[in-house]
Amino acid sequence: VYCASTLVGICTYAALIIISTPKSGAASLLRYSSPAIVLTVGQHLFQELHGISGSLSHRSVSLALTALFILQCCNFLVIKRFDANDLAEEKILRHSDSLVTKVYRVVCLIFNVRGVGTPWQAKHLSEFPKFYTARDGSRKPTHAWFIIRQLPIVAWQYLLL
Repeated sequence: VYCASTLVGICTYAALIIISTPKSGAASLLRYSSPAIVLTVGQHLFQELHGISGSLSHRSVSLALTALFILQCCNFLVIKRFDANDLAEEKILRHSDSLVTKVYRVVCLIFNVRGVGTPWQAKHLSEFPKFYTARDGSRKPTHAWFIIRQLPIVAWQYLLL
């Protein structure tokens, strides 16, 4: 719980910086110094996660996802250099949204590494399995069917691994 809340906290910090600082100018100094904070917290999370009990696969997945989200924060801060105007142009958020809504949407974007529902969504992905084929022939599952199918798969992997 500590590691998960710390990860959400550092992603929230990154989201606040993304929303509230410009890409360039004197006010952007905080933006470009933030990766040092994000990476320091990421290193602390790695040390915490390295000592968790459980299987090697559980530790590996936890470490990999933590690294992915920490790097995504740094990517949005200094490589892609998103700001509130860019995210409004991409229809991720609106200028009229409250601060809480903007932060929530940016944190969701950080955790959405495949970019589902964004202009940079991953392309050329395989279709969903035939299990999801609807009466109209489409293979896009509803949220309920997806969860129903994934639960036994996760349980099976947990018991086996």
